Amino acid sequence: QHGDMEEGRKVLEALAEGKNPKTKDAAKASLSMYWWIKNDLDKAISISKKALENGCSDKNLYVNLCTYLLEKGDYKEYRKMIKECNDKSLATPAILDLEAAYYMIQKDWRKAGTYLNALFDKTTPAFKDPYLHKAMISLHYGDWEGSVKALSEIKNQCTESNTSVYSFSEIDQLISLIEDEETRWGMLDVVDKSPEVLIKGEIPEVKKGMSKPKTPEMPSFSEEVFSPTSTTVKDDDEE
Repeated sequence: QHGDMEEGRKVLEALAEGKNPKTKDAAKASLSMYWWIKNDLDKAISISKKALENGCSDKNLYVNLCTYLLEKGDYKEYRKMIKECNDKSLATPAILDLEAAYYMIQKDWRKAGTYLNALFDKTTPAFKDPYLHKAMISLHYGDWEGSVKALSEIKNQCTESNTSVYSFSEIDQLISLIEDEETRWGMLDVVDKSPEVLIKGEIPEVKKGMSKPKTPEMPSFSEEVFSPTSTTVKDDDEE
């Protein structure tokens, strides 16, 4: 996570080939992140699934695998893994955040906001994704100042890491695009039409000079639109 990926890969590969079953599977769960960073989603998914098949039942493994499946667009398998995670009571704040991302991709902004509310009611996240997703939801509803505020919180609450969705400098780029009147509503257009672009951590191509569109009224996100098992969250902020 902090700069020496190749050394990390070597150590994890050695552990993954060892004799201790628990160590092997935990190493595979972490090793999958190396291939995710290298943009080899298929290999990251394959390694994660092998750990699951070996009986590994670890919250970080589910978070990693669900992240890869969501990024790949394999929503059927993603839903299956989310259900399995909830059935095992392994949900974490990161799982709630992945659910918010999933529902943004499905254009169900109200449900996405409800998941994020549940997350922020439970904890103050120490990883960047929830703040990014909160910013996207705020922008969808036309609240660009709330969007900037959510992104600005990242530097106060999170640490820099190679496994983060955006670097601090890239977060500053997103803030600039939203603060600039020339690109603000172009950012909203990207959020509305292609939320997966930002969810994947890409700096979007933004149209300039767009007028503010008619945006829906910001809901309270108070409805209980998800099952109770989805809100059974371990009190930690691990990705």
